[in-house]
Amino acid sequence: MKYCLFLAVILLSCFSLSALAQSKSKPKPPQKNLSQKKMEQKFRRQAFLDTEDEELVSVYEEKGLNWKNCKRPTCTKALAWPDNKSKIFVIGEIETASVVDPYSGERVTEEYYPVEVTYTREDAGGKEFKIAVKKAWVEASFLHFNEEEEKKDPFYKAELIKTPVTPPNLRDGPLSEECRPLISKKGLCHLPEVTQKVTEEVNKNREKNKKITYETDLIMESVGACVEKKPIEGKSSSHVNYDLFALDLIKKAPVPEIQREDTEFMTRNDLINIDALARTLYGEVASCFKKGLNHPMAVARIAINRANTDQSAYITGRHKTGKPTLAKMLTSDTQFNTWSDEHIDEKTKLPRSNPALENALCPQSKDAVWKNAVRIATEAVLYPKKFEERTAAVGDNVKNFTSRMDFSERYKKFKEVKPKIEGRALAKECVRLWEIPIPIKKKKI
Repeated sequence: MKYCLFLAVILLSCFSLSALAQSKSKPKPPQKNLSQKKMEQKFRRQAFLDTEDEELVSVYEEKGLNWKNCKRPTCTKALAWPDNKSKIFVIGEIETASVVDPYSGERVTEEYYPVEVTYTREDAGGKEFKIAVKKAWVEASFLHFNEEEEKKDPFYKAELIKTPVTPPNLRDGPLSEECRPLISKKGLCHLPEVTQKVTEEVNKNREKNKKITYETDLIMESVGACVEKKPIEGKSSSHVNYDLFALDLIKKAPVPEIQREDTEFMTRNDLINIDALARTLYGEVASCFKKGLNHPMAVARIAINRANTDQSAYITGRHKTGKPTLAKMLTSDTQFNTWSDEHIDEKTKLPRSNPALENALCPQSKDAVWKNAVRIATEAVLYPKKFEERTAAVGDNVKNFTSRMDFSERYKKFKEVKPKIEGRALAKECVRLWEIPIPIKKKKI
């Protein structure tokens, strides 16, 4: 009996030691210390992504990562892909990182926020599942804070308003933009029939935006074909670069059956104009899309303004026959840096291969920037009145812009224009607009 008890004690001791060894060898999940928790509570602020509907933003485990440089073994994919409906909290101070811009190829300093992200998605069977990431890094350009500004509608809304929009009563403050054109007598904005009319007008505009989103999917199958034969550095030719490398591709692409604003069906020339404008925006200001679509929209409006003016001033070089006016102006090598053979490096002031041209000739088809470039080009070409109304703050006389460059000396005799497109101001470090001042004739005394 004593022998059996002794053997049981030995076995129990061995089991306990084995369990203890396993518990020591098993790594414990990292625990936040008290100071870290307090810091997160101190900086915790609710934010939102100012992006288009259904547009996903990648967030990473380290700051300074993006879709192009995140290729090493420890960075095979992002931690999460939130959208503008996701719940986001900033949990720390803003920090900077030196990164190579995925579009321009230049080394720049970007700002990042540590964030907590939560959102729900649906699987293939339609069942919802939740994604929650306690800490990830996102570019500060995408974020806006709830307490600082009201969340604005995307430029290309995917959904219509299901409940009526109630405009503010005149007694409560200034009349809303939606209500102002619908009434003429003071105090009528709050009436139910006016409220319903406002909702119908808002939905009518959103229906157009939703239609553009749908049409973009069709058009993207035809535009933006990647050019396999790239231009030789420093090459000069009788034709402009677009005609040499991209024009024949778009001439062979199918033209979608889409009705324009004037109810006519879009033509081959419309498709060429959309392709040329989308490629130009993608090459010229791709890095600015994350700051808001008002930036590429402003550049697109300048392109339209140039095309609607004296053609001899903006169309240079040799173009193939049958090419529409807008495409000619866009792809003249003296108008947009995108279509030049060489690019002058801002730091060294020496010519180098033009990354904007390389991007324009082979846009990333799954890139949200490219899709939004096609959306803007589609609206500008197929719905010119709607686009001009949306960008009315830019005006018809603004035909010059600078992007991420200091050309203040060149434009010192120009007047800087600072329009807001749908309530969004242009970021000075991204896009600046310039207007040639009209001299005022002095009256003779």
